[in-house]
Amino acid sequence: MRLGEETEARAALEKAFQVDMGNVRVKNSLEVLDVLATYETLETEHFLIRFDPRHDKLLARYMAQYLEEVYPQLCDWMGYEPPGKSLFEVFHRAKNTSGHGWFSARMVGLPHIHTIGACAGKMVALVSPNDMDKQFNWARVVKHELVHVINLQQTNFQIPHWFTEALAVYDEGYPRPPNWDQMLVRRVPAGKMFDLQTINLGFIRPSTSEDWQMAYCQAELYAEYMVARFGPQALARLLDAYADNLDTPTAIPRALGVSMEEFERGYAAHLTQLVAQLTTTASAPPQPFQELTQAVEDDPRNPDLLAALADAYLRRKAYPQAGKLAGQALEIQPRHQAATYVRARLQLLVGDQEGVVPMLEKALDPAAPHAPLLRLLAGLKYKAEAYERAVELYQLGRERFPRDPGWTKLLARVHLKTDDHQRLRPLLAELARHDGGQPGRSPKTGSAGPGRPGFSGRSALGPRGPPDRGAGCGHASRAGRVAGRTGEVPDSD
Repeated sequence: MRLGEETEARAALEKAFQVDMGNVRVKNSLEVLDVLATYETLETEHFLIRFDPRHDKLLARYMAQYLEEVYPQLCDWMGYEPPGKSLFEVFHRAKNTSGHGWFSARMVGLPHIHTIGACAGKMVALVSPNDMDKQFNWARVVKHELVHVINLQQTNFQIPHWFTEALAVYDEGYPRPPNWDQMLVRRVPAGKMFDLQTINLGFIRPSTSEDWQMAYCQAELYAEYMVARFGPQALARLLDAYADNLDTPTAIPRALGVSMEEFERGYAAHLTQLVAQLTTTASAPPQPFQELTQAVEDDPRNPDLLAALADAYLRRKAYPQAGKLAGQALEIQPRHQAATYVRARLQLLVGDQEGVVPMLEKALDPAAPHAPLLRLLAGLKYKAEAYERAVELYQLGRERFPRDPGWTKLLARVHLKTDDHQRLRPLLAELARHDGGQPGRSPKTGSAGPGRPGFSGRSALGPRGPPDRGAGCGHASRAGRVAGRTGEVPDSD
């Protein structure tokens, strides 16, 4: 099954079922083969694409076109071309079972793999985007998996997990998401990072879902670091070393000309430098509540700590405590942005809007804006139909927090509302570059295996490949959804 040799697999599975009719994996795998028997196959020069002809015929055509488009590019830079045609299977709902259920059974014989695409080396399975409640960028998924197909065969399956994921995510070509930046800002200074001795555990046995995210994030950053320091051929040279069956401590010196210890020191310095840049351009993540409480007890006259704890109480809906702490911060520093934000939110909660906008305008520091205050003020201006001022404020957010595409989405909403197509068009192109079809870049693909945290997706414009043309949605309506034209006003917090 993993090799895509399904005729031979059926014969072996039927014999196994006669020996043990209670084996769930065997029974499920035979059911998968029965479903696949109803599928059609689209054959191209380098691929076999199997699909449900009732639902995914158009998708299969576009998928074939896109795979053939990216295939020579990927093979060229990796320096390898698989000897046979690669099998891609797209699963849709059948026999009262979802496409995701069939996809999971195809890969491991059991339901509920927590991904929507997986690679076994010579074949790839994925869920049809037409069978998902929330659609996803299928082009990104198949490109990610095709990278796995090539480098797994190139190295005779000797490539370590972290490097095959590094290459697959790096080659997707999407910007790093804001929640990864926040994770780096929080974890790197605290020393909560993986190294090459531990990163594989982040993929196969993560302690938390954030560890899993951190493993993907760091893997991609390993690839970026190698290209930045050792040149554009560094990744291909390391692939060649793994193809020669070298382990990582031996492969890195041969491919990059430095010891593994020196490589790790340079990577750690790269992360430190990156985090130093992010602290000036990324919204700071909230501190844990207990840490904030202790910090205020230790320094009760610090307005920053008082405001941060007030905001924590606000998020917990402990409004009296939030108001008291915000007031204490404002007594010490009357125009403190974070404290003003908390006070404004509390006033709006009780319907007291009078004076809120002037209070926010007075507290706003354009040179170093507090992101929630700026977003709240801009949202209130939008609701009041003061569109030009809303544009100014959202543009300020884009400039001060350039790695957060949320500001671009909110600005696009204003231009969509006012039918300012000239200013809207470049924003939609920018959103397409940022939107990889998944919130927060939660990795939704990867080589098969259990233990992956959950996936959720959303519709997206795919800059590196076509969006889901099989879903029956017009491109204009899709662009409107990406810009946020859903009949709702922008978030005002």
